[in-house]
Amino acid sequence: MPDPEADGSGEAPQAEGDAMAGSDTGGVDPVDGGVPVAEEEPPPEMERPDAGGAAEHPRDPRTLEAGCLADVDAYFEPGPFDHQETETGRIRILVPEVPAGCKVPMIHFSTGTGAPCENYGDVLRGLAGHGFLTLCYEGGTTGDGSHGVQAFETALAEYPELADLRFGLAGHGAGGQGAFVGQQLSEARWGAQGVYAGFGAAPESGFGTQPEGGTWSEVYAEVRAPVFMFSGDPSDGLVSMRWVQQGFGAFDDGTEAYHFSRTDLVHIPVPQGVVLQLAVPWFRWKLLGDQDACRALMSIPEMDDEWLLADSHGEVPCGD
Repeated sequence: MPDPEADGSGEAPQAEGDAMAGSDTGGVDPVDGGVPVAEEEPPPEMERPDAGGAAEHPRDPRTLEAGCLADVDAYFEPGPFDHQETETGRIRILVPEVPAGCKVPMIHFSTGTGAPCENYGDVLRGLAGHGFLTLCYEGGTTGDGSHGVQAFETALAEYPELADLRFGLAGHGAGGQGAFVGQQLSEARWGAQGVYAGFGAAPESGFGTQPEGGTWSEVYAEVRAPVFMFSGDPSDGLVSMRWVQQGFGAFDDGTEAYHFSRTDLVHIPVPQGVVLQLAVPWFRWKLLGDQDACRALMSIPEMDDEWLLADSHGEVPCGD
């Protein structure tokens, strides 16, 4: 199993086992700043913005109201909204049928290496059902974070009356790294105009396609908006808890960050129900300022002894 020693070296382990469809295995040591996965080159037109454009303290979502999504409070159940699915280029777009005049957050989901978006179809449809404008770039190299920014720019251009400047970035495996790198890119791209939150499902930091202009750990250190990640304890069969914790340790101590772990978690097949269980209240809390969602999320380790709050820093308590 991948099992790094969190020794501050910035290195991540090589995943063991044979490559499989939808997994994040490959023939490259996922060393910080290492060689990209060979299957697909990252989009050449995308460059990492200068971090100087990012807001030091992005907008606090606690000052926002949930607006058109205010009545959605069944966080662990299917959401109330139907949706329409469409595609623009390689971007799959799930458009929730919310009341006219509503503006809603966007969430981009980065898949694991080589996995199609439909491998995460339950997650995508579940997020759209909760009223989020849900996006997934159909491409197998997601770790450099550029797909999320491209998807957001597309959604803002095509759905200007629906897409709000609230950016959720999520991903699984190597796509978890892509989510956090995409979060930094988005913070740099839209700055203080936006509200941001990142979510990594067993993120494989340092594996697969690496970001432009800096190592993964350097990019993580530039993230300022909240991040959440989860792992198997001690492993999910592919990614160890210590590997995920090594990624957690790369974020600045002042950044709000949480690491949950679960004893019976598996990496393959994709734990889509677990992703939704955590992602829906997380994004409602951080993108909509829903304090009941905060309480629901943070009570999970108390209500279910399979879950553990493994680590956190920069915590923000739930409000009234």
